[in-house]
Amino acid sequence: MPIDQVAKHFNLDWKTVKEIDKTFLEEKFGETDYTNTGYIAVDEISIGKHHKYMTVVLDFITGRVIWCSKNRQHVGSIY
Repeated sequence: MPIDQVAKHFNLDWKTVKEIDKTFLEEKFGETDYTNTGYIAVDEISIGKHHKYMTVVLDFITGRVIWCSKNRQHVGSIY
């Protein structure tokens, strides 16, 4: 379910639900492992009106998401 629907269902603020989800994902998956990354692909995906984009970096061979950002400002910081 989307965060806003979960928040409404449990009568919680959406920021609280987002933090719970973020904490769970960090505990389950930990830090990104960059070992054995060969070729990478960088793509920008439109996420809304008014020129909002998400930058996604993938392992080209496996399709594994290595890194993503809500804007174009942080591409240099993935390594």
